[in-house]
Amino acid sequence: MSGLVLMLDFNEMVIFVKVVEAKNFTAAAANLGMPKSTVSRKISQLESRLGARLLQRTTRTVRPTELGALYYERCARLVAEAEEAELAISQRQELPRGLLRVTMPVDIGISIMPAIAGCFLQQYPEIKLEIDVSDRTVDLVGEGFDMAIRAGVLEDSTLVAHRLFTGRMLVCGTPGYFKKHGLPRTPEDLAEHECILFTARRTSETVKFKGPEGEITVELKGRLAINNLNAIRGACLLGNSLTVLPELHCRDLLEQGALVSVLDEWQVMEGGVYAVYPSPRHLTPKVRALIAFLDKQFGNLPH
Repeated sequence: MSGLVLMLDFNEMVIFVKVVEAKNFTAAAANLGMPKSTVSRKISQLESRLGARLLQRTTRTVRPTELGALYYERCARLVAEAEEAELAISQRQELPRGLLRVTMPVDIGISIMPAIAGCFLQQYPEIKLEIDVSDRTVDLVGEGFDMAIRAGVLEDSTLVAHRLFTGRMLVCGTPGYFKKHGLPRTPEDLAEHECILFTARRTSETVKFKGPEGEITVELKGRLAINNLNAIRGACLLGNSLTVLPELHCRDLLEQGALVSVLDEWQVMEGGVYAVYPSPRHLTPKVRALIAFLDKQFGNLPH
């Protein structure tokens, strides 16, 4: 019996059921979208494998034999259940619903995501949203996440990245720092300054600039490395180092005069904020809905 189970071919069952229901090979082949010769061959293979004649053939029609009728009754139930299962999955894909697991950096998770998440859940009442707020790089596939929101320059990977937001990055320091150490005139001058790095794993950070003289790559060095923008902002206010911050994170301090931006004629060629997900092939409606929603929300932020 176990050997027979291993030899089961569900495709043959489907073809057999469609032939019985259509009562001839030509109509069944048309319904299945395959050549009549393939349908006939599959039925012959099925009968040969089972060692029984399942269909009584005439020039105009086919009908099941006694054994064929018994086999059809069982197979028809299996085929109907399979078709119902596919229909259920298809219908489930049409509307955004179910558990949506998203991971994002602490800065975004604390600053803007609570309000965004609340509006999103109101718009999509059949979605349950689970948010992981962490600055670590989460393995989306391995840890079962649907999507990540990531900021900065993305590392090369097999993940798909959809840009949500591009904001200016500014080189900042306190007035006291510049009074003591002088103003950098070009990006290369930053190599002579102590910098707070946006990382927790290195002692240097490569930053690309674009300006009047073209593109320049500078390696920033510093003894303090932090993987949280709010913490970097606070450390910069101590007046011991320079740093590179998104404008949204330092605009208030610039307006107050607590920080000063330099090299404004140069554009820091950093990345933006991205929605990252494993594959575009089977992008579920719930992920698609969140990306579209975030596009609109981030689009309203000042660039």
